[in-house]
Amino acid sequence: MAPYRIAKNIFAQVGFGKVFEVNKKLNGDVNLFSGVADLEGRDRVTEDQIKGPTGFFHRHKAIKKIFEMGRKNKHLF
Repeated sequence: MAPYRIAKNIFAQVGFGKVFEVNKKLNGDVNLFSGVADLEGRDRVTEDQIKGPTGFFHRHKAIKKIFEMGRKNKHLF
């Protein structure tokens, strides 16, 4: 089994419905463009910040996925 699939399989076994892998790199850059470290000290992320090419988070897959899922499911809120 590929090392990056371990977490996904564990989450599935404990009942998480969906797990999205957004960074499969095994070179140590686990937080690169994932948004994890870049979120520290911020109280919000705006839509303008995810728009490319000038938005600070325009290459952060996890943050863009959160916005995508929010738009898709906004009727639930």
